[in-house]
Amino acid sequence: MGEHEAPMELVGFDKEILRSILMHMIQGGTEVHSFLTKLGYEMGLSMASTMLRTKYEIPSNAAMSKVLETAINMLVVMNLTRGIENINMSMDKNGYVINVSLLEPFDLDAGLPFTRGYLLGLMKVFLKCDCNLDAIINKSRVTFYIKGGKVA
Repeated sequence: MGEHEAPMELVGFDKEILRSILMHMIQGGTEVHSFLTKLGYEMGLSMASTMLRTKYEIPSNAAMSKVLETAINMLVVMNLTRGIENINMSMDKNGYVINVSLLEPFDLDAGLPFTRGYLLGLMKVFLKCDCNLDAIINKSRVTFYIKGGKVA
């Protein structure tokens, strides 16, 4: 029974090395933006799908905001952002509205392609919809505004 399945090895990443590689690829003209967006999206899909499997024992009455918070906190665990300042999820007649404030995402200087992709991948699985995502950058803090999914 000791089998463990995870969407990626959770050993963490060295942010400085990742930033260096990212900036080197951009300076070399490599099309890294779409690659990182797709990588983040696939990782978000994988993380959310893995979390929703019953063997991970997320209670059926668990608030989706707590499940989402756990998935977003994986960015900190993997050393892809320094911290999470705020996560707020609400619903209105037009759908879900989610605000996420991250401190120092590793891809900040590159326009946040991985982080955007990761968040959109999570939303695709958790909210079962494609969402719109806007980001406001204030020095090293980024606040994402995510909207999507009609509430029945």
